[in-house]
Amino acid sequence: MAGHEAIERHEHGAHAVNLGPLGRRAALLVAMLAAVLAVSEMQGESMIKKAITSETKVAGLHARIETDEVKIAIDHLSGTSAPAIEERALEKDVAKYEHRRDEASAAHTRYEYATVITQVGIVLASVSVIAGAAWLLGLGGLAGLAGLTLLLLTLLGL
Repeated sequence: MAGHEAIERHEHGAHAVNLGPLGRRAALLVAMLAAVLAVSEMQGESMIKKAITSETKVAGLHARIETDEVKIAIDHLSGTSAPAIEERALEKDVAKYEHRRDEASAAHTRYEYATVITQVGIVLASVSVIAGAAWLLGLGGLAGLAGLTLLLLTLLGL
């Protein structure tokens, strides 16, 4: 299809559907909320990956500490001297990764809340057109604003 044909088809479709001012505002709000939703979902997925990675590192460090403790016990029983083990350094690493895991998990939860609140805003904005109720559009906008606020606060680490 040629470019001008696509434009003509779009213009014809736009004239065929008369959304009115409420419909146009709702469509604009839904588009903006969809962008907020996409960012919120992407960040939520990123945080869950970070939490899983950190938990994996914690498990690996715990296994290493336990292995070192078994080696010390075997060396003690056999009367040989064990090489110096950096258990304190490993414990610090464990604490660091546990902290990262906990922070990522908490951030993931906040992103999930932002996602749900934004989805509610999209639904309310969509229903406002069907119901012809501007107050629903306003309520959808408030829900979207709440979702955006939570998203931004979480992105800023607050």
